[in-house]
Amino acid sequence: MVFNSAIEALTTHVDYIPPILLQELIAAVIPATEDVPTIVKLIGLLTDSNTPSLASSFAISTVLKYPNSREGQQPYVKITTIKHIPTLLTHPAVSPGTAVEILALLAGRCTHRDVRQSILDSLMSILTECTDEALADNVLTSLEFIIPIAGNLNPSAPIPESRWVEAEEKRDVDVLDVNIGNIMGEPLLKTILSKGTISETTFRWKKQLITRILAKTIEELKSQTRRYLNIFLGMYGFDKEKIEKISLVVVPGSWSAWYDICGGGGSEGGVLCPRSILQEFAEYMVLRVWLPEELVEVGEKLKQMKKEEREKPGVRFWEEQYGVQVPTWGGLGKLGVLRARKETFERMGVEREGLREEMRRLLLERLYFGV
Repeated sequence: MVFNSAIEALTTHVDYIPPILLQELIAAVIPATEDVPTIVKLIGLLTDSNTPSLASSFAISTVLKYPNSREGQQPYVKITTIKHIPTLLTHPAVSPGTAVEILALLAGRCTHRDVRQSILDSLMSILTECTDEALADNVLTSLEFIIPIAGNLNPSAPIPESRWVEAEEKRDVDVLDVNIGNIMGEPLLKTILSKGTISETTFRWKKQLITRILAKTIEELKSQTRRYLNIFLGMYGFDKEKIEKISLVVVPGSWSAWYDICGGGGSEGGVLCPRSILQEFAEYMVLRVWLPEELVEVGEKLKQMKKEEREKPGVRFWEEQYGVQVPTWGGLGKLGVLRARKETFERMGVEREGLREEMRRLLLERLYFGV
């Protein structure tokens, strides 16, 4: 009530109050409250003043001063307050351009996963509602911060290079301390991939998001997964030369990431998706139908392991992504049928490479048209 009365008085006389005093007032008030409506109103006062640009400098000088502070550190701005700031910036009192500017600054300074999620949600909200091409371009540029984070096998605590090196030297993926099978459940990754399944009629910047953000995130995930798989296969006697000979199609954390970016079975299919990604997903599905003997060999070795060993994340990940048993749902739901047809056609004497090429073409067309 005290804040509300004060804000009402300030609103009445905002044209006569030096904006710098408003800025100092807000800097003093924020540590004393975590009341979201109050903070919104304070930001609104700055944007309604004679110098609305101070809303940006306010965010820089206060919110950014302690971007990753936690309770118990007596921070200038508490982490729980910072988490609300991105949401506040989507309030009508703040122009979208100013909001994007501040969010970009926050993205460059804040590493707390909850703050990053809030920043991402706010930028995606602005992009979804945006009708201006220049603003959309700025939002997409600001979203680039998420690529190396969402593309990491452990977004909340990225794997340091020293740990990668140790895992490679010991040939033990357990050293990485990451549950690779849970990557698709990571909120940051789910947030951006979910846009791949939304119709362009309700999200006009879908193609640009796929090209500038999603496709690059997919590449980051593939790079990390390739490194993980090299270590995993090394545990079972595969050296670099033998791995290259397999021509393994590396998944971006999971085949379902491809499925989402290719439209997730939606009405638009993968028509907006880069052709290279469609081709790679089709090639992966052909691999699952024609599983190389070397991969079958790995599967047999895993079957012989003790139950507790088979429950490890790396083993479960391998069986889900490269196992003999193919999924019966989602984007791979038809592979069981295709494998059966393949075996029938081979018995009929159909030439192997020609059959593979026809299946690759069929799968590519299905992905493109979403059928």
